[in-house]
Amino acid sequence: MTKPRSRIEKGRAEQRYVLEQFKDCFNLTADDARTAIGAENGCDIKFTSKAQALVGLSVEVKNVRNLNLWSAFNQAENNCIQGTSPALIVHRSIPGNRQRLIVVPLEHYLNLRRQLLVKN
Repeated sequence: MTKPRSRIEKGRAEQRYVLEQFKDCFNLTADDARTAIGAENGCDIKFTSKAQALVGLSVEVKNVRNLNLWSAFNQAENNCIQGTSPALIVHRSIPGNRQRLIVVPLEHYLNLRRQLLVKN
C-alpha cells in the first residue's frame, strides 16, 4: 500500500509534467502558469488570465491506477473557470506507462476542429 506522502508527491509530479507540456505548447513562462499549491482550491493548473484565454481549458490532473471517470470529470466541471472548458488529464500510474489522455466535452473538441477547418 502506498503511503499518503508518496501518493501526494506522485500527483504533484504529474501536475508538474502537465504544466511543462502546456508551457512548451503555448510558449508560456513561469509567470503565466503554475501548479496548485497544497490543498489550494480550484484547478490543478493555474493560468494567468492572458494564458487562460490562450489555453481555454480548466485543467484537472489525475495520476492513478484506477479511475472513476465521471467523478473525476465532475471535479473538473466543478472547478471550471467561466469562459473555459473543463479538461481532465489522466495518467495511469503503472510501470512503463507513458501515455496520457485528455477528456474534454465533445462540443469543445468539435469547436477546435471547426476553427482548424476555417484557418485552412
